[in-house]
Amino acid sequence: MTTLSIPQDLAVIPCSQCSAIAFLRVPSNNSIFQQFPDTATGPGAPHYEFLWRDAWASSLPVTPPATGFFTSVVQVVVAPASRGSITLASADPFTFPIIDPAFLTSEFDVLVARFAFKSVRQFMNATSWQGFNLGLAPDSIAETDEEIDAFLRNNTAPIWHPVGTNRIQSKDGKEVGVVDSKLLVNGVTGLRIVDASVFPFIIGGHPQATVYALAERAADLIKEQFAREVPGQCWTETPRYTGISREKSDSASKTRIHLSYFGQI
Repeated sequence: MTTLSIPQDLAVIPCSQCSAIAFLRVPSNNSIFQQFPDTATGPGAPHYEFLWRDAWASSLPVTPPATGFFTSVVQVVVAPASRGSITLASADPFTFPIIDPAFLTSEFDVLVARFAFKSVRQFMNATSWQGFNLGLAPDSIAETDEEIDAFLRNNTAPIWHPVGTNRIQSKDGKEVGVVDSKLLVNGVTGLRIVDASVFPFIIGGHPQATVYALAERAADLIKEQFAREVPGQCWTETPRYTGISREKSDSASKTRIHLSYFGQI
């Protein structure tokens, strides 16, 4: 993390929530892949993501310094191997379930997060940042792998993209799911689930467009069923989307780690 020294005439500028976003891969020759299989969704899909914010940003209960100007880097593991779980706490449907996100329980995720941490630090120490960066935020000073891992575990939070709690069954039927290919809940009549919980794994990016595609497909399925049950109805066709299938799933959620660079005029 680094201190920002900003010229007075640039101290007030417009900005969006994130000024830049980058999706990146761990190099294929990295020793990580000698120990673990690649969890990315494809040969060009990312392992981690950086989001830059022109402000102090953290979803953790951390009080920012009273003075200074900041840029924050949110680091996200977008192809996690860790899998969490949701367990019923009782037979009462109104009792909150037991949710265990199981962040960083896979050593693969720890190694990817550590690699990303070192990468963003190297980037922020580049010559082009000289004159802006003055130092790391105090809670981000970690040098050894052990210190970095401890920082990651103490600064990890969800990024609101959980999936897999109601996963769709695999196309070949070998992997049992909560819903079938028509998004109907197995063993229940007339109940569909149309949200990201049916995804069997986390996509290598933000899920919004994929959720839209799922909703479009669900609309087609519902219209087709209604047309069969109520003959004579006319429906306008909407675009078709190919189903998603992959072998492993379980509940999963991306994790993010906040790294805050700070500065003063």
